[in-house]
Amino acid sequence: MMTKKGLEIALSKLEKLKKFDVKLEQYPIDSSLASSLVWMAFMGGDVVGKKVVDLGCGNGILGCGCKLLGASSVCFVDV
Repeated sequence: MMTKKGLEIALSKLEKLKKFDVKLEQYPIDSSLASSLVWMAFMGGDVVGKKVVDLGCGNGILGCGCKLLGASSVCFVDV
């Protein structure tokens, strides 16, 4: 079983976006915030065994977090 801190560490190892466009509302999210958001969904029963869509995924940090916590599948969508 992964801990919240373990999730944050795993997500911190993802490659960061090197270029993003504010006009497209592309904003980087750090691993601390991403792990908190995904952990809250996990604790609410909204991750394990669920199909997840990460809309506007960027580097996919939220979707990857969901997959690490037991989502059955993750669909990543971006421009």
